[in-house]
Amino acid sequence: MQGEITNLEVSTLSVYESRVNVALAWILEKAGFRERAERSSRDRRRLDVILLYEGFRIALEGSYEALDAEQDARQRLESQLCDFAVAVVC
Repeated sequence: MQGEITNLEVSTLSVYESRVNVALAWILEKAGFRERAERSSRDRRRLDVILLYEGFRIALEGSYEALDAEQDARQRLESQLCDFAVAVVC
């Protein structure tokens, strides 16, 4: 279809996950949510995006691999770093 980006094209765009996280955080901020994008390559305990909503800490764990995003989301919950976790596949 015209104007759509295929999975093959997305995989060749070479966009770092951290840039996607910052863009997602910016979109959430514009929608009125308080958020933070954070991830340190040295500290995997840090969250990709943490969304603060009505007292809840919601972790958005993004990755290009579904299994990686899901594992990160589960780890955040098990570590009690958030109240809810969502795995986002880019």
